[in-house]
Amino acid sequence: MSDINVPKQHDGYIYTIISVKGNSIRKCPSTCHRLRHDDECYHADEFRHAGIVLNKGEFLCVEIVVNVKNVGNHKDWVIGSEDIKMIDNEGYVYEGYVPNCDEFKQPRLSVSGTVLEPGTQTNYIEFFPILPEGLRIHSFIVDIHHKKCKVNLSDEPIEIEELCAQLDDINNAEDDNIQDRQYEINQAKYSINRIKTLIYERMNNILTTTEKTKLENRINTEFFSLLLEIESKGYPAFTSLVDEVKQLQQQYQQQLRSIRDGEKGRIDLAKKIEECQSLTPQEFEEYVGQLFEALGYAVEVTPLVNDKGTDIIMYKDGVKYGSTCINLC
Repeated sequence: MSDINVPKQHDGYIYTIISVKGNSIRKCPSTCHRLRHDDECYHADEFRHAGIVLNKGEFLCVEIVVNVKNVGNHKDWVIGSEDIKMIDNEGYVYEGYVPNCDEFKQPRLSVSGTVLEPGTQTNYIEFFPILPEGLRIHSFIVDIHHKKCKVNLSDEPIEIEELCAQLDDINNAEDDNIQDRQYEINQAKYSINRIKTLIYERMNNILTTTEKTKLENRINTEFFSLLLEIESKGYPAFTSLVDEVKQLQQQYQQQLRSIRDGEKGRIDLAKKIEECQSLTPQEFEEYVGQLFEALGYAVEVTPLVNDKGTDIIMYKDGVKYGSTCINLC
């Protein structure tokens, strides 16, 4: 495989895969000062990381030659092995290795770590491992500044691409339902606001007992209906709505208990006033005397007639007090 020319422009760079050799034999020169005593290249670890077997300075690889033009304004890009990955016809990905070796420091051929300034271009070589028998090179993925583009060398579909297409169809179908889901969420929020309005009406208006009962029953029904509806939805967006409704329901129950306690106190007072209205003058004077006794006074209720205007005589701490009772109820 050779004589491939596939340009691809991406984020201010134009990549051109000049050639691809499927079975390239490379050998380090015996005079290279980077060879160790066991004839293994100084960069053997980097070769092994890319899956390339290096034996006594010789290796078999897939070799691509790439041209890069910097036609943008980026000044921070450096040639590196992570920029291009190879994909086989089954969708498996392979990392490559851009050498940083004197052997490849030739005119118009850069090595790993070379900075490409705006308005300049360069060629470089990247090595990939030999593909297993029966597999072919399908494409290369170029990754610059965390943006990816794909260069296909074959129109043959691969299984992973078909799966991606299926998932895209599913995602597109879900996108079609986004408006419906948003409508459902808005309706739920509208119901929450309606319940808040009913709660305000119960807590702040003067209502009869019948009106209170009807309003409380309506609020409870609204809560039950809304929770039943939104808890049946499988969308993650409804999870927070469920929590919001349950929290609102808890606050409402607390407020309702508090306002009922206040209403009960007012009802008890009204009953006492009503009872006072039914008392005779003598019974009323005795009732008032009992109140003073509860406050620690010694009490003497005078006769109903000829009391000279004093209905109750009270003693406390050696002091004598007199009181006249007038029932205005």
